[in-house]
Amino acid sequence: MPRPSGDDDYQRRLGEVLHARDLIALRAFLEAGAKRYGDARQVAEIVTKSDRELEMLLHRMILSRQDLVSLHTESRRWLVDHGHESQGPDRPHPG
Repeated sequence: MPRPSGDDDYQRRLGEVLHARDLIALRAFLEAGAKRYGDARQVAEIVTKSDRELEMLLHRMILSRQDLVSLHTESRRWLVDHGHESQGPDRPHPG
């Protein structure tokens, strides 16, 4: 079996983090990625995000992934309940 490419491995690991819906793990994953592939500004952006901003990002990222379709309804509901109606159950996320 061929080894996954770097991007495939990154996407697989991100999917695992998103599936767990663990904000601490998501912050650590994104921070590590920013340190490895980005710059100091990108690292600072992740480190300074509030938990609320990070949770919104988590749900939007879940909606962008077809491999996490089983979590889409819950994520849409969370976004609507927290004032992000454009991602509501009646308006599927594009893509």
